Amino acid sequence: STAVAAALTPEADRRHMASVSNGRLFELLVASGLAPKPEWWGYWVDGRPGGTPPSTLETDATRRAALEGVLTGPTLAEAWRELAKRLGPDPSQWAWGKIHTASFRHSLASTPAEQALMNTGAVPRGGDGTTPNATGAGARQTAGASYREVIDVSNWDNSVMTNVPGQSGQPGSPHYADLFPLWADGQYHPMVFSRAAGEKHAAARLRLLPAAAGR
Repeated sequence: STAVAAALTPEADRRHMASVSNGRLFELLVASGLAPKPEWWGYWVDGRPGGTPPSTLETDATRRAALEGVLTGPTLAEAWRELAKRLGPDPSQWAWGKIHTASFRHSLASTPAEQALMNTGAVPRGGDGTTPNATGAGARQTAGASYREVIDVSNWDNSVMTNVPGQSGQPGSPHYADLFPLWADGQYHPMVFSRAAGEKHAAARLRLLPAAAGR
């Protein structure tokens, strides 16, 4: 738990244990000799308080060699085979965005025709759950900001925004998914504020009139 980690881990080393992935990376670095082995190492390698003392681990060449073999041998080979299976045999063509994608599937789209009309994607996405513009972990992005805006309080008409997939919720509308490419590329759309700017940049006008008498 966080409390246990705080109690057993010196503050200078906690940055290595900020996440599961960082913890595994730190384990690899220590095992390969690229990072110094802290005094608390034995507690975490054995997975229990009072585990193998650090002094024993430091001289346990067999255990260190076994750990290095697991991390740098079979694991790397298995990862390579999986990537070749998913992305092809040429590693120069591999890219994270070919695996990590975003798509939006409408809950009411049950038939192929409805899916073609309502669903959007998939588009390549960079990063993960720990990077700026976090896009989550795993192959399909399932978390992250669907709406972003940058507000200029000194000039409201300079503000920008993006929404996904678009401003209209009506399938078939030209604005149903037109912001999707901007959102996926980290780009923005003007978000004008004043009436004058709205009149200048308006693409269409929708007039709502009362029904005629007798109808």
